[in-house]
Amino acid sequence: MNAKQTFYYCLCIAIFVGAVGHATQGAMLTSFINQYSLQSSAQGMTGFAQSIGQSLSLVLLLWQAGRIAKSTIVVIAFTGVTVTFLAISLMPPFLVLSLIYCLFGIMFGAINSTTTALVADMFTGDSTPKYMSGLHGIFGLAGLFSPLFFMALFSAGFHWNIVIRITAAVVAALLVLYLALSGVSLKSIKMPVSGSLKLKREDFRRFFKRGSNYMLILSMFFYGMHQSAIVVWVIRYVSVFLGAPSLGAPSLSLYWAGATASRLFTHRVLTAPPLKILLFGNIAAAAVMCAGVLSGSAAVMALCVFVVGILNGTTIPVLLATGCADNDVNTILPASFINLALFLALAFCPLIVGAMVEHVSLSSGMFLSAACMLACGVLAYFYRGKKA
Repeated sequence: MNAKQTFYYCLCIAIFVGAVGHATQGAMLTSFINQYSLQSSAQGMTGFAQSIGQSLSLVLLLWQAGRIAKSTIVVIAFTGVTVTFLAISLMPPFLVLSLIYCLFGIMFGAINSTTTALVADMFTGDSTPKYMSGLHGIFGLAGLFSPLFFMALFSAGFHWNIVIRITAAVVAALLVLYLALSGVSLKSIKMPVSGSLKLKREDFRRFFKRGSNYMLILSMFFYGMHQSAIVVWVIRYVSVFLGAPSLGAPSLSLYWAGATASRLFTHRVLTAPPLKILLFGNIAAAAVMCAGVLSGSAAVMALCVFVVGILNGTTIPVLLATGCADNDVNTILPASFINLALFLALAFCPLIVGAMVEHVSLSSGMFLSAACMLACGVLAYFYRGKKA
């Protein structure tokens, strides 16, 4: 294994940790609601705060582009995630908890965008979607195993703050591993000189002048709306609305199992253009989601969520890989703006679904997820770029 591959696996560790933190939104939602007696849209406040932090992180990344090495940003953010886990475990007042999730969002956003940009820097050409899908496949693995890990600790009698504290210890151990491996591998990798990557006004103008970039951005926004509804609400939907608490956490894990399998194997099995795969995959996923909701069965819903993950799991890595490959600027620019659309969707969707749950039903949030998948696939298909 060469130095480039070693550092790639280090980036996978970093995004895995960020995904574990992201998974606490769904796994801890019921605990937060009970602990803080949350009502209506306040139930989505931690998700909203995290996504606002993620959006702020992109502003900071664009401001610091070319001034701080991308690999250094990953280390800072990784360390910050560990600290925020410990802070959450102290069970602070709800307002403080939301602010901590905002700080976590800044760290998570930095990890997400910077690891994406680094992968685009190291692997070019036709290999970009493959390695980008692998990176986000690891994100899916975290989403797959985290709810099961949390559920096992809950079943063992641990209070939610102790569960978070145990998770913080695991994250700290992974940070040590990351520092050890990346410190050695980076010495043998030639990265562009930071100063040469400073963003200029012309870079922004060139990026936004390409009308097709807006298709990628809007497509990512609607995918973020869909994914937020799944990640934050499906556990509660299956556990409470459908009355099957034993299938709650496994249903979210099944979604990530499907998404992970999709990211790791789709580009090895299907030869169709990636954006065409996104179109038909998201249309089919929307239909499957509606079928699951209309069935009224927790078991059927869990299976349908798994199928949804398989059908549209490659959306994020394909949109990011396409945007980075088709724009001749510092990769942090397209990665940041495409991720910004995702993070804004993740910010507002929990509040929207929380209000819908309060005034309509939990099912309405799942139907919203289906509608957003449909919009995502159609918009991505109409993108036109170098590799579209």
